[in-house]
Amino acid sequence: MEKKKRIAKILLTVFVWLIFVAVCGGIFYLSSQNGEDTTNLSLNLTNKLAGYLLENPDQYQINTLHMILRKLAHPIVFIIMGIMLSLSLLATFGVKRFYILLIGIPISYFFAYFDEYHKNFIDGRHYSHQEQMLNFNAATGAILFVFVISIFAYFFEICKEKSKEKISKDQR
Repeated sequence: MEKKKRIAKILLTVFVWLIFVAVCGGIFYLSSQNGEDTTNLSLNLTNKLAGYLLENPDQYQINTLHMILRKLAHPIVFIIMGIMLSLSLLATFGVKRFYILLIGIPISYFFAYFDEYHKNFIDGRHYSHQEQMLNFNAATGAILFVFVISIFAYFFEICKEKSKEKISKDQR
Protein backbone atom coordinates (compact mmCIF):
# COMPACT_ATOMS: atom_id res chain seq x y z
CA MET A 1 0.00 0.00 0.00
CA GLU A 2 2.84 2.39 0.86
CA LYS A 3 4.47 1.73 -2.52
CA LYS A 4 1.23 2.64 -4.34
CA LYS A 5 1.01 5.91 -2.41
CA ARG A 6 4.60 6.77 -3.29
CA ILE A 7 4.01 6.02 -7.00
CA ALA A 8 0.80 8.09 -6.95
CA LYS A 9 2.70 10.99 -5.36
CA ILE A 10 5.44 10.79 -7.98
CA LEU A 11 2.89 10.70 -10.81
CA LEU A 12 1.01 13.67 -9.32
CA THR A 13 4.25 15.62 -8.97
CA VAL A 14 5.25 14.92 -12.58
CA PHE A 15 1.74 15.80 -13.78
CA VAL A 16 1.61 19.22 -12.07
CA TRP A 17 5.15 20.05 -13.23
CA LEU A 18 4.15 19.16 -16.80
CA ILE A 19 1.13 21.47 -16.57
CA PHE A 20 3.37 24.23 -15.19
CA VAL A 21 5.84 23.78 -18.07
CA ALA A 22 2.94 23.77 -20.58
CA VAL A 23 1.59 27.04 -19.13
CA CYS A 24 5.06 28.62 -19.33
CA GLY A 25 5.44 27.34 -22.88
CA GLY A 26 2.06 28.84 -23.79
CA ILE A 27 3.05 32.19 -22.30
CA PHE A 28 6.36 32.15 -24.17
CA TYR A 29 4.63 31.16 -27.43
CA LEU A 30 2.10 33.99 -27.16
CA SER A 31 4.84 36.47 -26.25
CA SER A 32 6.89 35.35 -29.24
CA GLN A 33 4.24 36.41 -31.74
CA ASN A 34 4.75 39.68 -33.55
CA GLY A 35 2.52 42.66 -32.83
CA GLU A 36 0.18 42.02 -35.76
CA ASP A 37 -0.31 38.33 -34.93
CA THR A 38 -1.04 38.99 -31.27
CA THR A 39 -3.54 41.74 -32.18
CA ASN A 40 -5.30 39.44 -34.65
CA LEU A 41 -5.44 36.63 -32.10
CA SER A 42 -6.93 38.85 -29.43
CA LEU A 43 -9.41 40.39 -31.92
CA ASN A 44 -10.60 36.94 -33.00
CA LEU A 45 -11.04 35.91 -29.40
CA THR A 46 -12.83 39.19 -28.63
CA ASN A 47 -15.25 38.74 -31.54
CA LYS A 48 -16.10 35.20 -30.41
CA LEU A 49 -16.53 36.33 -26.82
CA ALA A 50 -18.64 39.35 -27.83
CA GLY A 51 -20.88 37.10 -29.92
CA TYR A 52 -21.31 34.81 -26.95
CA LEU A 53 -21.89 37.51 -24.32
CA LEU A 54 -23.80 40.18 -26.27
CA GLU A 55 -26.66 40.19 -28.75
CA ASN A 56 -25.61 42.04 -31.91
CA PRO A 57 -22.54 43.79 -30.44
CA ASP A 58 -21.61 47.09 -32.02
CA GLN A 59 -18.03 48.18 -32.77
CA TYR A 60 -17.77 50.25 -29.58
CA GLN A 61 -18.70 47.22 -27.44
CA ILE A 62 -16.24 45.02 -29.32
CA ASN A 63 -13.43 47.60 -28.94
CA THR A 64 -14.18 47.99 -25.23
CA LEU A 65 -14.19 44.23 -24.71
CA HIS A 66 -10.96 43.97 -26.72
CA MET A 67 -9.24 46.54 -24.50
CA ILE A 68 -10.43 44.75 -21.34
CA LEU A 69 -9.33 41.37 -22.68
CA ARG A 70 -5.88 42.68 -23.62
CA LYS A 71 -5.40 44.23 -20.16
CA LEU A 72 -6.57 41.13 -18.30
CA ALA A 73 -4.71 38.56 -20.41
CA HIS A 74 -1.33 39.02 -18.73
CA PRO A 75 -2.52 38.86 -15.11
CA ILE A 76 -4.76 35.88 -15.82
CA VAL A 77 -2.06 33.74 -17.44
CA PHE A 78 0.50 34.71 -14.79
CA ILE A 79 -1.98 33.90 -12.00
CA ILE A 80 -2.42 30.47 -13.60
CA MET A 81 1.37 30.14 -13.85
CA GLY A 82 1.78 31.13 -10.17
CA ILE A 83 -0.84 28.62 -9.06
CA MET A 84 0.72 25.81 -11.09
CA LEU A 85 4.21 26.70 -9.85
CA SER A 86 2.96 26.66 -6.26
CA LEU A 87 1.21 23.33 -6.70
CA SER A 88 4.32 21.90 -8.36
CA LEU A 89 6.50 23.03 -5.48
CA LEU A 90 3.98 21.72 -2.93
CA ALA A 91 3.91 18.35 -4.68
CA THR A 92 7.71 18.29 -4.74
CA PHE A 93 8.51 19.51 -1.22
CA GLY A 94 5.36 18.53 0.69
CA VAL A 95 5.34 19.96 4.19
CA LYS A 96 8.21 22.37 3.49
CA ARG A 97 5.71 25.03 2.49
CA PHE A 98 8.11 27.97 2.80
CA TYR A 99 9.89 26.60 -0.28
CA ILE A 100 6.87 27.83 -2.24
CA LEU A 101 7.94 31.36 -1.30
CA LEU A 102 11.71 30.86 -1.34
CA ILE A 103 11.74 29.23 -4.77
CA GLY A 104 8.45 30.30 -6.35
CA ILE A 105 8.77 34.06 -6.02
CA PRO A 106 12.25 34.30 -7.61
CA ILE A 107 11.19 31.94 -10.43
CA SER A 108 8.11 34.06 -11.13
CA TYR A 109 10.24 37.23 -11.15
CA PHE A 110 12.77 35.84 -13.62
CA PHE A 111 10.06 34.40 -15.85
CA ALA A 112 8.17 37.72 -15.87
CA TYR A 113 11.42 39.56 -16.67
CA PHE A 114 12.54 37.26 -19.48
CA ASP A 115 9.01 37.11 -20.90
CA GLU A 116 9.15 40.87 -21.37
CA TYR A 117 12.86 41.06 -22.26
CA HIS A 118 12.65 38.66 -25.18
CA LYS A 119 9.96 40.88 -26.76
CA ASN A 120 12.77 43.32 -27.65
CA PHE A 121 13.74 40.94 -30.44
CA ILE A 122 10.25 40.54 -31.94
CA ASP A 123 8.81 42.87 -34.57
CA GLY A 124 6.05 45.08 -33.25
CA ARG A 125 6.76 44.16 -29.61
CA HIS A 126 8.72 45.91 -26.88
CA TYR A 127 9.91 45.52 -23.30
CA SER A 128 7.58 47.07 -20.73
CA HIS A 129 8.70 47.31 -17.12
CA GLN A 130 5.07 47.94 -16.08
CA GLU A 131 3.94 44.70 -17.74
CA GLN A 132 6.86 42.84 -16.19
CA MET A 133 5.86 44.03 -12.72
CA LEU A 134 2.18 43.34 -13.41
CA ASN A 135 3.07 39.79 -14.46
CA PHE A 136 5.33 39.31 -11.45
CA ASN A 137 2.74 40.68 -9.02
CA ALA A 138 0.01 38.47 -10.50
CA ALA A 139 2.18 35.35 -10.16
CA THR A 140 3.35 36.35 -6.67
CA GLY A 141 -0.22 37.01 -5.54
CA ALA A 142 -1.20 33.54 -6.73
CA ILE A 143 1.82 32.00 -4.97
CA LEU A 144 0.93 33.77 -1.71
CA PHE A 145 -2.70 32.68 -2.06
CA VAL A 146 -1.73 29.01 -2.47
CA PHE A 147 0.76 29.34 0.40
CA VAL A 148 -1.90 30.73 2.77
CA ILE A 149 -4.42 28.07 1.71
CA SER A 150 -1.81 25.35 2.31
CA ILE A 151 -1.08 26.72 5.79
CA PHE A 152 -4.82 26.72 6.62
CA ALA A 153 -5.10 23.17 5.29
CA TYR A 154 -2.14 22.12 7.44
CA PHE A 155 -3.68 23.58 10.61
CA PHE A 156 -7.07 22.10 9.73
CA GLU A 157 -5.41 18.68 9.42
CA ILE A 158 -3.71 19.11 12.83
CA CYS A 159 -7.03 20.10 14.46
CA LYS A 160 -8.74 17.13 12.84
CA GLU A 161 -6.08 14.73 14.17
CA LYS A 162 -6.26 16.20 17.68
CA SER A 163 -10.03 15.91 17.61
CA LYS A 164 -9.79 12.24 16.64
CA GLU A 165 -7.27 11.66 19.46
CA LYS A 166 -9.57 13.32 21.98
CA ILE A 167 -12.57 11.28 20.85
CA SER A 168 -10.60 8.04 21.09
CA LYS A 169 -9.39 8.98 24.62
CA ASP A 170 -12.94 9.84 25.69
CA GLN A 171 -14.23 6.49 24.45
CA ARG A 172 -11.81 4.52 26.63
